Amino acid sequence: MRRTRTMLLLALFGLLVVLFGAQALCVVDADEQGILVRWGEVVAKLGPGLHMKVPFSDVLVTYPAYILQYDSDPVDTVTKDKKNLVLDSVALFRISDPKVYYSRFRTMDATQRGLSDVIDGTVKLIASSNTMEELLSIKREEVLRRIIAIAREQTKDYGLIVEDVAFKRVSLPKQNEQSVYESMSTERRRIATQLRSEGKALREEIMSKADRERTHRVSEALRKSEEIRGIGDKEAQRLIAEATIGTGGELYQFLRSMEIWRNVLPQATFVIRPEGIFKDLLHFDPGKR
Repeated sequence: MRRTRTMLLLALFGLLVVLFGAQALCVVDADEQGILVRWGEVVAKLGPGLHMKVPFSDVLVTYPAYILQYDSDPVDTVTKDKKNLVLDSVALFRISDPKVYYSRFRTMDATQRGLSDVIDGTVKLIASSNTMEELLSIKREEVLRRIIAIAREQTKDYGLIVEDVAFKRVSLPKQNEQSVYESMSTERRRIATQLRSEGKALREEIMSKADRERTHRVSEALRKSEEIRGIGDKEAQRLIAEATIGTGGELYQFLRSMEIWRNVLPQATFVIRPEGIFKDLLHFDPGKR
């Protein structure tokens, strides 16, 4: 009986040792950071590894050491040029001081609510001081840098750091989509009309230039043809003069007589006397010089 009681006591003691040992040790993973909370008060900050704690009084609370994401709800904003926009933003942050973070938020749900006030408020503030064109294109990077700077300043006592902010989606309010669509359609029609007008004017200019070029080339061709014809006529006159005057005169007279006979006497019968008008033509001697 005594032996059995001793065994039970030893077993109970061993169980207590195991329980106390389990309660006295805690592990923080490599991608986490932790704090020890004793009766509601933070007594230590812990990095990755195996740590000791007071059993049954200390509680280990861990938070991610990597970058976290805050996805905001779409925010209705009014730009500097009185345009309504819906901005859907996303922010990246990390917990820099788990002790301050624990005293400020404790849970991720509370963090989301706190960041919502900061990020959404900052987005509205910056949007109201910039035009829609600046938000979407001209100053987009500068706008985001200003949002990040303001968000960091407002969260410096939260135990976290805002690493980045970006616009995930930029859209128009539902009630404005139709009017904006009609405005864009009107603008596109105006541009199309302008392009057609410019194309027509360019067409007229090209055709006018082509007509001038055609007229110039035809005139130049006519001028050159008249010059060539004049040169040909001059050469023909020279050849005729050489055939009429000089060594070729008799041959020319003979050819002219043949032409007269062919043109003047077709299908006709004449009696020609030597002393008539054809006397000289009938006495042509090709061997005579």
